[in-house]
Amino acid sequence: MSVNGLNAFIASNIQTFNGEMGISNYEEIHFSKGVLKVPMGFEIRERKGNKLKVCWDTGWQTSLDAGTDRLCAGVIYDDEPLRPLLAENVTGIRSEGIGMIELREGITKCYHLYCYFMSRDGRCYSGDKYFRG
Repeated sequence: MSVNGLNAFIASNIQTFNGEMGISNYEEIHFSKGVLKVPMGFEIRERKGNKLKVCWDTGWQTSLDAGTDRLCAGVIYDDEPLRPLLAENVTGIRSEGIGMIELREGITKCYHLYCYFMSRDGRCYSGDKYFRG
């Protein structure tokens, strides 16, 4: 049996789905788990249209975290709860303390954003930080 990204996502988040295959608690969903740490002070600083400016504290790291870790983001839109997506236009490096995330154009409903970091070589990930907008 082959496991694709959606199958893996549903399998690891099955407890969050209700009987109608809707999501009962978005805060319990995870796009990422791993050994890298989520930075302290992670927040959405500003929203302009479909662009989000996020920031975090840069002074707190473990020996596994590197300043070159790259910001990544998963997103679920309320009008398509069974279609988890990776945000395509994401910029930000851990050492910079600031990043930009572009959501889809014309958002009219709520979105659920899951920010996390990936090491430069793509082998290590952090847990994610949930935001609702």
